[in-house]
Amino acid sequence: GGTVIIVGSNAHCPRMMEYAGKVSHTYEGMPPRQQPLERNELQDRMRQAGLIDIGCLPIGGDWQDSMLLGGWGKKA
Repeated sequence: GGTVIIVGSNAHCPRMMEYAGKVSHTYEGMPPRQQPLERNELQDRMRQAGLIDIGCLPIGGDWQDSMLLGGWGKKA
């Protein structure tokens, strides 16, 4: 058991792709572009990983302003 928190880039933020293009090349081993996640995609991935009681919200703003998406769930 325990709680898992995941942070990913938010596909609903119009500035996210511009931001990802600027920073993705600075991380060694990262793909050339980070692909932002839709809320449903993040939740589906968390379910596939075996998490339950899943939630998902933008971090530090609403869906259109936040570059980050936070997801949480519990490991069964």
